[in-house]
Amino acid sequence: MADDIFIVIATFGVVFVITAAMLQGLIITVDLLRAGFKGRRQSQAMVLLARFVIVPLVIIGLASIVHFGASGYGPQIDMAVCVLVLTAGPPFIPAIAKLAHGDVPYAASSALMLTVLTWILLPFTLPAALNFLGTGASVSSSTVAQPLIAFYVIPLVAGFLIRARYSNLAMDIIPHLKTIAIATLLLSVALYVAVSWTELTSLYLTGVFGFALAIPVILLFIGFVLSPPLARRTTAETLHRSSKITSIISISLQNIGACLVCAFFVLPSYPLAGVAILIFALGSIIVTALVMAELGKRHERALAATTPAQTNSAAEGGKSSS
Repeated sequence: MADDIFIVIATFGVVFVITAAMLQGLIITVDLLRAGFKGRRQSQAMVLLARFVIVPLVIIGLASIVHFGASGYGPQIDMAVCVLVLTAGPPFIPAIAKLAHGDVPYAASSALMLTVLTWILLPFTLPAALNFLGTGASVSSSTVAQPLIAFYVIPLVAGFLIRARYSNLAMDIIPHLKTIAIATLLLSVALYVAVSWTELTSLYLTGVFGFALAIPVILLFIGFVLSPPLARRTTAETLHRSSKITSIISISLQNIGACLVCAFFVLPSYPLAGVAILIFALGSIIVTALVMAELGKRHERALAATTPAQTNSAAEGGKSSS
């Protein structure tokens, strides 16, 4: 990849990361966090256990026994797997939770909790995971921490302070930042795919695309099993359905902003790793969003089916009393 093109792609990607992080801060309020954290200690504990212990062990364990085509591809794909499973807390968890009729305040608090822990843990866990899989990438903790702080931590904190101090200003700029974030993400991804088309097609025969589809399915299953109420169906009648749905989303999604930071600043010398990171992250987002949209539709149908029966019962009760 030419240096000039890479700079353009990285610039669009960085603008997306900054605007997405600031948006996350602008949307969050103290009252929203209190409502999200209140009474959900078990759910939060299980999300943390699943996202930072179970998921890395399972996915990195699978990557250690799966061989992706030629030996030249394997190490860089393993790098992408490490980045994927160790970055959590995307800012759009509330949006997908709303799509599935989940608990939006809990989704916002969960996204922030996972994001903060990703900042703290990634500089230490990523170098260890890269060494464990024998990728050959020599990465220091400071190499990971510095771009995360510059392009993610500072904008998010700034957004949070603006929302706390100037609420009206925050509400005015949120729509504009959403437009910028979506546009720059699409531009960065489109250019990345176009410039890396040769690498992208070379991955087709390695099984990466199948693995990219398998990862979100595995993560959704882990989320379903470990999210309270444990191993129960999330039907419309289940009291804690919205919390369980939100926990599943929190476990299954990756922080695409942190993924892009790693691709552009931590592993810039490994273009195939960047392409694989993009495939894994987008595949996870698409699969999770589709599954949650379907669950949301089923929930709506279940509510619509129960509402007439309740109305009829109420009407019959009124007639009998009269």
